[in-house]
Amino acid sequence: METRKELADYLGISIKAFTSILYSKPRKAYYFPKTIKKSNGMDRQIYIVSEPLKFLQRQVASKLSTNYTPSNFTYGFVQGKSIIKNAKYHQNKKYVIKLDLQDFFPSITFARVRGMFMQYPFKFGKEAATTLAQICCLDDENGSIPQGAPSSPYIANMICRKMDVQLARLAKKYKLHFTRYADDLTFSTNDNLPIETFLYEADFIIKASGFKLNNDKTRIMRRHQRQAVTGIIVNEGLNVNRKFLRNLRATLHNCEKRNVYSQVVRNKFKDERNSRCKIWDVAGQWVDQYGDPIDVGPAKKRFLRFLRGKIAFYGQVVFAGLQEKDLDNIDRLEKISDDQTRRIQQYAKLLESWIRIAKIDQGPDFVEKDTKRVEKLYRIFRSKEDLVALLKNKNLDKLQELANDRAKKDPRFFLLRLSGDEQKDRRSIAGLLSELCPSSKKTRAILSEFKVPGEFLHDLTHQDYKTTRYQYIENVKKLNNRLDLPDNLKKLIIDDFLNKLIYELDHDNKEVNIWEKAPEIIKEIKKKIRLSNNTAEECTNFDLFIDEIIHDCRKKYPKYDGEIKKDIIIRSTLYTDVENLKKTLKSILTSMIKNTSSSEIRISKQNVENDEKHYHIIIHDYNIEELGTEPTRDFANGKIRDAMKFFLGLGDYFIIANFKGHGWKKISMYDAEDITSLEKPACGFSHYLRLPIV
Repeated sequence: METRKELADYLGISIKAFTSILYSKPRKAYYFPKTIKKSNGMDRQIYIVSEPLKFLQRQVASKLSTNYTPSNFTYGFVQGKSIIKNAKYHQNKKYVIKLDLQDFFPSITFARVRGMFMQYPFKFGKEAATTLAQICCLDDENGSIPQGAPSSPYIANMICRKMDVQLARLAKKYKLHFTRYADDLTFSTNDNLPIETFLYEADFIIKASGFKLNNDKTRIMRRHQRQAVTGIIVNEGLNVNRKFLRNLRATLHNCEKRNVYSQVVRNKFKDERNSRCKIWDVAGQWVDQYGDPIDVGPAKKRFLRFLRGKIAFYGQVVFAGLQEKDLDNIDRLEKISDDQTRRIQQYAKLLESWIRIAKIDQGPDFVEKDTKRVEKLYRIFRSKEDLVALLKNKNLDKLQELANDRAKKDPRFFLLRLSGDEQKDRRSIAGLLSELCPSSKKTRAILSEFKVPGEFLHDLTHQDYKTTRYQYIENVKKLNNRLDLPDNLKKLIIDDFLNKLIYELDHDNKEVNIWEKAPEIIKEIKKKIRLSNNTAEECTNFDLFIDEIIHDCRKKYPKYDGEIKKDIIIRSTLYTDVENLKKTLKSILTSMIKNTSSSEIRISKQNVENDEKHYHIIIHDYNIEELGTEPTRDFANGKIRDAMKFFLGLGDYFIIANFKGHGWKKISMYDAEDITSLEKPACGFSHYLRLPIV
């Protein structure tokens, strides 16, 4: 393509109309600059492009993108790719490195755009290339591509083609994954990395490509830190920032408690990015983000759609790798992780809340499609009876196959013993499917709220906390939505603590000091969830706790004449379910007493280098005899299964043993695929418990 005439034909417009649009008046007349706020509070200049120049820009992007595509490493503004796919590429990595290109669009000037169109892959003639640059760039001296023009994202992606390929080669050299989403460059790896050397080489490529790094936005995110890629958390699966959810829930709550109008007119937010639509009341006149007037009715509708968009974004994240039709397929449903299930539940609740609000404000027609959608979504946490119906076509062999498959990652199914009665076994499996498997991560998050000032559970258990009955009930409701805990711990917190306290509050809604009203209830919950070396009445003493376990086991099995020693101490308070930890340790110690040929059993604290997030307990003997079984957890029965049941949701449980023909192995009792080979340890057969430190 050489001439302006050929370009006009390519874009599907007559040469007369084409030249009239471009040259009958200055191109500046088509652009209307607007200033909006960036996420950091700084101003950003964008441009509203008017027709018919906007039509030409759309045609350029549409036609050229069909024949000339950006690099495979580009995930922004490319059909079939998205912010979700970009983030998913970097999930569960040891290192995530995020770089940002400074002044991305302003760096792409008229001269660069014209030069690009004259080079590979376009190779257009000078006249055609110049005209394309005039269509796509501002009418200034060497003007840049305008932010807001429909052609600008495509032009930017094509300008970056060579840089993308060079950065991808660099990434391959260092065994990194690489993607680019607009001006966000992301690299990730599970290998060790000479970070400074890599950053130096990346910076060299970026500068040689006509760009500059914004060093203030460079992030090196390690596994123990929050790793965010284009706003999505990628540490374990995909999730959104907690602030995003908290602000969204708060806005929905305020809309429901007051009304939509109250949130539209609200001017102050803790986080402007996550909380409000770009609508303001300026001297009694509603205006949008561009300063254009808007009536109250459309303003409320736009605000509701803004909230719906936020919920939709969260939905895209939680449904990553999953389609809604999977919710009707019991075999596919089995493959959804508990974390993903929790997030889908949260999404459904947000959508249901939005429907209630929008239905009152705009009428049922406004929410008709979403009403049907949320009904379908709720199938993922079906009732037990619904799941029994889904399982009706599975015979005993299929039920066992399903249970075995699920047992790989869900220990409840490993602990399940099918009876051989199809109807009874369907109900047993359905009962497990209808509830989430307890997670030590979730348990830690809830227990940490007893420790962190400002959290409801912490403030509730300290002496200066005052509340009314209404405030208390509202806080308990919010907490209940997140209590996916082991059954015993849930009973402790809800039944034995929160539900008892409510009877101590006045019905006339007067503010009272909880500690003064019910000190014994508060002391009791503290004792049931806290282990410490001190002798305070608000904790269970750890030393006496271990002594009692040893004494009870000795009393029950007096024939064991070996020694049971303890070499264990905790330096700070350990938050856990004290009762179930005691049952776990008793079951393990009983199993050791009944099965060991060693003259000594020891309960010790295991020191693990560079792990400050867990407390490690090991119960072992000095028996190095080989087990005549395969290195799997299938040998576990009786007391070991009891220990698995009691400890589920409190932490991780491993067994270390010498397996005949396989050597020493460390086997996870909760994850069938987690089996590690070991050198010969200093001790023998071992039970190894890893509890999260709050």
